[in-house]
This record gives sequence, C-alpha cells and structure tokens, in this order.
Amino acid sequence: MAPRLPDLAKRSLKTALDDLGHVMERVHTHALKQRMSPDAFRATVAGLGFSSMREFCDRTGLPESTIESWLRFGLSHDAAQLLNAMMSYRNRVKEAIEAADSATNAGIADFFEERRLP
Repeated sequence: MAPRLPDLAKRSLKTALDDLGHVMERVHTHALKQRMSPDAFRATVAGLGFSSMREFCDRTGLPESTIESWLRFGLSHDAAQLLNAMMSYRNRVKEAIEAADSATNAGIADFFEERRLP
C-alpha cells in the first residue's frame, strides 16, 4: 500500500468535483449493493466450464488473493455483473454452436470440446 500513497496523493490533486460523484457511486456499489454469494460464485465458475478455482484464476489472470477474497466475502455488484455477462455470453455461444451442429452436423461442439474452451 505504501508505494501507492504518492500516486494516490497526485491523483487526489487532479480530482475534479465531478469525480466525487463517481467515487461515491463506486463506494456505494462496492459496499452497499447486493453481492454475489460465494456459493453463487462457485456455481458460476463451474457453469463457465472451469474445473476448479485454480483453473479459473490461471485462465482469467486474476490474482489468487482476489479469488480467495471472493470465496470468502462474495463478489461486489460490479464484478458479479461482469461474471454474469460472461456466463450469458457463454450460454449464447453454446446455443449457437448446438444450433449449427444440429443443422449442419459439422461437429463444432466436438471441435471446441477437444480444446477445452470454457
């Protein structure tokens, strides 16, 4: 934290009055809005096709400390929205692949399954 203090001080000097509203919204979103529970987080990660939290951590590039915090306290509203968007996108792609497979018998799902894409 100490190496960040000078950066924080510099940014604080450049903070405009308009930024205060954004800061307050960020605090409100992070601290007061409904969080995704650790169980829902685990289920979403599994639903995204990851075999473990370790794989999720490695494949997304998130630090292990972030994953551990989410497993203990849940995800903030913003992070949960992003994760849910990933799940929604995955489901749409999966449905499109299944539709293409049933129409063409090209085996797209088998192609992706072999490469273990979530």
